[in-house]
Amino acid sequence: MTAKLSSFRAILSAICILLFAAAATAQTPMMGAQVPLTPEIVGQFIESHPVIQERLDTFSDDYAAPEGDSPADAVAAYMTYQAASGELDALVGEYGFSSFMDWVQTMSAVVTAYTFVREGGGMDQGFQDAIDQINSNPNFTEEQRQAMIAQMAAAMQSVDAMRPDQANLDAVEPFNAELAVLFGDD
Repeated sequence: MTAKLSSFRAILSAICILLFAAAATAQTPMMGAQVPLTPEIVGQFIESHPVIQERLDTFSDDYAAPEGDSPADAVAAYMTYQAASGELDALVGEYGFSSFMDWVQTMSAVVTAYTFVREGGGMDQGFQDAIDQINSNPNFTEEQRQAMIAQMAAAMQSVDAMRPDQANLDAVEPFNAELAVLFGDD
């Protein structure tokens, strides 16, 4: 395989991966939610995460929902859900969160902001590098070039749609090292 063909396949693979990731993210409404973060909220999340994660790791042992199709099974499953929800709401409440869903949305906002603090410039540069490679490859027709650049622009728009606002980035940035340890990125 020639170096030019290899480069072309690498660019196409990157485009496909980016488009797949963007489509998958669009299917997950919580990931696009911009929950406003403050340094206090980020600190509460960091403090709570190991405790919540430890509890979630053993959760299914304590809350095995009954299986079956009868009305009694449905009621038992609902009661199990209610008990589990109540426990999680109380647990996250100890860290200042109004509910487990509030904690999950905060986690999503923290993870998204953390990712952009660590990788945002790299993502932007990666898109630009790919566009530069497309433009400089003499093996592409102008039509191919424009089609690939249009795909890159669509992928960049998807990433930009997920990009946290500056206030969230500013709230997360001072905790970058702690979050790296928490998420195993250190």
